[in-house]
Amino acid sequence: MYDHNQFNISLRGGLDFPSYDNQTKYIDYKPNLNLGISADYYFNWIGFGIDADYLSNKPKSSYPTESLYNGTTPLSNLGLNENKVERLFLGIGPNFRYVINDNLSFAFKLKGGISNIKGGETSLTANNYNLNYHNGYNEKNLLTGKGQIELNWFFSEYVGLNDRVNNNPASAYIPFTEANNQYNINIANQNIRNASLEHEVHSAGVFAGLTSEFQQEIRILTMDYLSLQEIKKQD
Repeated sequence: MYDHNQFNISLRGGLDFPSYDNQTKYIDYKPNLNLGISADYYFNWIGFGIDADYLSNKPKSSYPTESLYNGTTPLSNLGLNENKVERLFLGIGPNFRYVINDNLSFAFKLKGGISNIKGGETSLTANNYNLNYHNGYNEKNLLTGKGQIELNWFFSEYVGLNDRVNNNPASAYIPFTEANNQYNINIANQNIRNASLEHEVHSAGVFAGLTSEFQQEIRILTMDYLSLQEIKKQD
């Protein structure tokens, strides 16, 4: 059920699809977990809300790990380390909703806030060579914006479902050439970036969750009343 003045609490979980603009040639970031909670208050079609989100992604090294050579010497003792990236977001902002009927509505939410990001160190080593490396993240209080489209369906008086669409060098790698299914590394042309790169992290997600609704009603009596009740950063 929908009321002109309404307070909602939502729990959600789903998949996050990240994009890290850190220019690491042989490192990708895979979709993973997104968990969140929201508290929203509506004055008819407009409202205000607070969001908190936890997002986790795992880097994936795409550097070859078989048939690696330095000249005619095969590389061995490969060591691969891929630590997950964790992000926390806390934001506030306006909501806009369109009520279709007593059980169904759409909402568009805008949030501004801060994020913390930590982890993501990735390395591939062989024969004491650092073939592919990124030092990861450890940043706090990064300014962050988030937009969210939400479909709410209330299947009982107070509970509903919702769906949502929303130190070492900084990095290094050794170039390689491929010939006859053999990868030959070129140590002389090793690519090393010592300085941090200012870049953005983008994220899109698909979620589902539960929303609990608390309606507010005021009854005037004769002499009394009753009240019932998604960055810039440096790597």
